[in-house]
Amino acid sequence: ILKARLEVQGIELESKSSMMVLSLLAIDKDPRQLEPGRVEVTKVGGTILTTLLKFPPEKCKALMRSMKHLKTEETLRLTEDYLGIRVLEAFLDSPADSDLKQPLIRS
Repeated sequence: ILKARLEVQGIELESKSSMMVLSLLAIDKDPRQLEPGRVEVTKVGGTILTTLLKFPPEKCKALMRSMKHLKTEETLRLTEDYLGIRVLEAFLDSPADSDLKQPLIRS
């Protein structure tokens, strides 16, 4: 589903990208209505993401890598939203390796 949503937007899912996280955050929005560079956090997307981040890291490696590649401006946008903050909190509380969390902490 996620890959199809990205294809509608003309985006290819890369391993060194935050697109997986950003797409999940806005999963119940029409991908054609999303503005490039804008972080959309929906109730459904934020809830799904916080739940997925509770899984063991080996079960969701791509998601953890995507969290690692959030840009500073994307992270700042997440802090402006109640659910966005919960997503960041879930990632920091997750059992993921600290090397995945360091870029987020530094930003």
